[in-house]
Amino acid sequence: MKIDRKLHIVIPIEVEDGIVYVHAKAIGADIFDRFYKPIAKAHSAMYFDKLGPFSAPKVADKYLRDVSQELGIWEEVQRGLIAEIHRLTNVIRMTDKGWESVPYEEVRKKKLLEPEDLAQIEAALVFFTLGSAMYPARERRAIIDSAISLWNARTESLNSTDFMNSLATSTETENSGERTAA
Repeated sequence: MKIDRKLHIVIPIEVEDGIVYVHAKAIGADIFDRFYKPIAKAHSAMYFDKLGPFSAPKVADKYLRDVSQELGIWEEVQRGLIAEIHRLTNVIRMTDKGWESVPYEEVRKKKLLEPEDLAQIEAALVFFTLGSAMYPARERRAIIDSAISLWNARTESLNSTDFMNSLATSTETENSGERTAA
């Protein structure tokens, strides 16, 4: 499958009453052009420090913060790049009415997920952003897929709404125990 700018990541998070799905879209070329330096430096710094596919995804957000602070633009990165990453992310959760999509920023502000889950999500989202922005298209899926396997995440071509709608048809239902006539 060809990976293009429609690349998304889906991260399942186990919560008390089931699973929620974090669905994020890759940043656009305009955001990359605006923040190419901290993105490239953070990506390079992780690999210069010889962080492999198991370490880098867990600390990508910290590398981006450190590099941005060294460049003296952390606040700008927070208001621009991080805000855009959050804007492109939704949390899909089961409610009494079925699957519902909630903007990630709202989930953060209302503390709808545990702090350790939010920390894991932040690291994964930044790693996904760095990887999808920096890797050549022909290598993107393999590299990102190997790293995000830490979170049982996957890359996805469906947008958030289409992914949420697919859950209704792909989620296991309980067996009623009744046999159908043959």
